[in-house]
Amino acid sequence: MKQIGAWSIYLCAVCGPALAAELQPLVTKPTKVLLSEEFSGDAVPATFRTLGMPESFSITDGALQMVSRAGQERSTHGAFVTPVHNLSLAFSVKFVTPGTLYIGVDGYKEEFKGNTHLVRFALAPDHMTWDEKRGGPESKRAVGEAMKAARAAKQPIPQPTAEQLADPSFFRTEELAIKPIDCPVGQWHEVLLEVNGNDLVARVNGQQLVAKATVADSMKSRIGVGLTGRSMVLIDKVRIWESTRRAK
Repeated sequence: MKQIGAWSIYLCAVCGPALAAELQPLVTKPTKVLLSEEFSGDAVPATFRTLGMPESFSITDGALQMVSRAGQERSTHGAFVTPVHNLSLAFSVKFVTPGTLYIGVDGYKEEFKGNTHLVRFALAPDHMTWDEKRGGPESKRAVGEAMKAARAAKQPIPQPTAEQLADPSFFRTEELAIKPIDCPVGQWHEVLLEVNGNDLVARVNGQQLVAKATVADSMKSRIGVGLTGRSMVLIDKVRIWESTRRAK
């Protein structure tokens, strides 16, 4: 009989026996299951919001299929609504065609009058990245309009100037960490993300990326899922846990 360690026994009790082998957190200790979704029905479940683009989502072979098509004004995106401060998130993903999958850890900000990204994990077949969003709502709208106009004119996306980057109110995406990765198209991959205060950890098939944020240590409102690159992915076995810092 295979021996099971104390940590695996704890996970079996908290998360169910099927999850003990999947979850090997580095900085978090799962304490409560917030969401467990297998996409076993015929339709996109109520646990997932398609955020205005239901035609880009469907259930295929018992998994959530996401499609990013040419001509879309913005990336395909949806969200799991899970109010939580510190969290662990596990899921399986398969790139049917190459693209970039984004997992946005969102929070409600009064100045934005709604949800906005705090930190974001990006996964492509050849790399993974952690980044965070900085800046204010007026700048976010201006940057968004400038990007939209550039796309419409088929011009390069405008890059921020040194003066803009020196302005803390200027809205920008700041890369926190990036790492090459082997994540082949057509294969299933296991992903584990941890957000504990400002500590960020990503593991994909055992390949690890650690980062330190400045804006993540706050209440989260939802987990956003986005896709770019005229691509298609399948997502399955989504688990979200409320977590505390794991004892060393």
